[in-house]
Amino acid sequence: MKTLFLHNRAVLALFVLASAIFVSCEKHEIDAIQKPIDPQAGLASLKDSASYTINGKRYVCDDRHMSGRGNIAANRDSATGLFLQSDTMLYYTACGFGKQQDADRSDDGRLTIYFIRKYAKNQLVTSASVPALLQPENLADHYKLGQYRYTFDFKQDNRQNGINLTVRKVNGNEAEDMSTQPFVKASHSQDNSTFAITRFEPIGDGSYLLEAKFTANVFDANQTPTRVENGYMRFRVY
Repeated sequence: MKTLFLHNRAVLALFVLASAIFVSCEKHEIDAIQKPIDPQAGLASLKDSASYTINGKRYVCDDRHMSGRGNIAANRDSATGLFLQSDTMLYYTACGFGKQQDADRSDDGRLTIYFIRKYAKNQLVTSASVPALLQPENLADHYKLGQYRYTFDFKQDNRQNGINLTVRKVNGNEAEDMSTQPFVKASHSQDNSTFAITRFEPIGDGSYLLEAKFTANVFDANQTPTRVENGYMRFRVY
């Protein structure tokens, strides 16, 4: 009987230890998205992620599924429809996030962000990996720390520097993508919104880690605004 009693105590201790480890791991996965980086953490091991809140509901984006960069002619003349300044080029980078598939789809987030800036062509160099692409020689020039405005004419007149953001809202079985850029230009539509790059740091393998926080007004196809709060993202820039 004594041997059986000791065996049962050992099994119980192992069960309690395993439960503690499971809870600890689960909490760590949640904190990895919600909280800023521990300065002592290994930057290269951190996962790309984003999150935001709409109407009190938090959306999670724990899977980066898209990245890109490109050039577009800048400073379109709205009267003639022509791009008259051949010495200026718009350079943009893009990053898209979604949520990994699981049984609970109620908090499935989706977010696409563009970082947009005009450059004089003599400020750009030919990309080593994409010969047709002109890009800044120093990536840090494109992701300077501080506040950014949301653009209202991206892929239209291309006159503005700043951020273009699209997020998804889920309502039951329906999902709707909404953008910070309304169809009808309204420069006051983001007066109470913010976007700030709070961290841009080299990792050591030639890439950088970017962190940003944001709030925004986003617009559906009917131009109805929806408020986005508590926005946060971090990802590697190559």
